[in-house]
Amino acid sequence: MSGVEMISASSSGLVEFSYAALDPSAEAVVRDAAEIIHGVQKAYTSEVARQLLRAKNALPHGAFEPWVRDVLDIKLRTARYHLENARWLDDKPAMLADLPPTVVHALADRRAPSEIVSGVVADAHAGAALDAGSIRAKLAAAKLEQWELKVAQKRSPKLTAAELRVRRKRQAERDAAERARAAAKAETEQAERELRLLPLAQMVAGLGPDTVAALLALLPLYQDRETFTALLREVAP
Repeated sequence: MSGVEMISASSSGLVEFSYAALDPSAEAVVRDAAEIIHGVQKAYTSEVARQLLRAKNALPHGAFEPWVRDVLDIKLRTARYHLENARWLDDKPAMLADLPPTVVHALADRRAPSEIVSGVVADAHAGAALDAGSIRAKLAAAKLEQWELKVAQKRSPKLTAAELRVRRKRQAERDAAERARAAAKAETEQAERELRLLPLAQMVAGLGPDTVAALLALLPLYQDRETFTALLREVAP
């Protein structure tokens, strides 16, 4: 039975859905799908996506959108989002359906790097634990790399992703070496300062509190260490 025969135009111009003209088997499938979705849609699970795909396959052409609007009372955009997830999950290990829908949608995106997607699917086939946070991080890193490659190719059109990774690795190594040198320099300078101040500290240790307070008050008047050290020698016991 065609979609035209089972739906009609309302006074608002929107096509209205009706179960009346569906054949019994299709009606049973679609009604069951709607009942399940109504029961779980507020707390999304992969079951919503699966039931949407089930109903989509049972409905005649042109009837899915009116059914979503009139029977489910959810936004068509939301239904399409879940449908995309369901189609991607359809022939894959069931444990992938336990991932958050946003992660599934990112994996289903045709722009997602194939090596990451195939790696996640392979892990699922092997029964390995799937960490949503790790998958998100990998996808985000890949997206950043794609953007960096696009920018770099404006200067070097023949640059490949592999070559960009080598460049980034070398730059990271240079940055790490520079940080290590800076940390070593700072440590050395601190040690030298402490060594220079040791004689002063030893002299101050022998002074009374009142003398130390007086010297601290005078400290701003002395612009160089040698002059202040000479003063300490005069007052130190």
